[in-house]
Amino acid sequence: MLSTIPLLLAALLTISSAAPVIDTSHSYTPTSSQLHNIPQTTKAPTKDPIFHITAYEQHTSPTLNSVKFHFADPRLAHRLSVDCTIPGSDKPIYKENFTSCGNKEDKLSFRIKESEVEIRRGWMDGDQSFVGYAPQKTYWSEEGLTLNRSLTFDGGVTFWRTEDWWFPAKVYVEGNG
Repeated sequence: MLSTIPLLLAALLTISSAAPVIDTSHSYTPTSSQLHNIPQTTKAPTKDPIFHITAYEQHTSPTLNSVKFHFADPRLAHRLSVDCTIPGSDKPIYKENFTSCGNKEDKLSFRIKESEVEIRRGWMDGDQSFVGYAPQKTYWSEEGLTLNRSLTFDGGVTFWRTEDWWFPAKVYVEGNG
């Protein structure tokens, strides 16, 4: 309850004053393990984007593992819409390194963990390079009672989402840190 008071005060101040109030109480900073394979960065002074994932499907079994989803960056200046996949194979989909998606110029990659999906996208604004980092927990439900559904067959599990999945990103300026 006490943790919601700063949010309520910020909302009241925003409504009652002419100058906008920026709520920094929920700033996200990736842990050192999350920053593995992410360039050294500093927080960017730009609005953080929200990436959009649809048609997410993931299969894991002793003999076949795969992931596929559609990624969209809806920002007008950096619009991108592309399918991302890890094709079916006996290799694990849970990896330490990010998997590239789209063309090299798209600077888009993702990493699948057992309970999390991480999206990373880079772009340029003028001569400045930025990277957006967006982790999201999966919250899979074996019962299919949430937006995330699962089905067990052939010794494996398939997870998919029937609803849009939004990934709020934090933006960092790429540099030498």
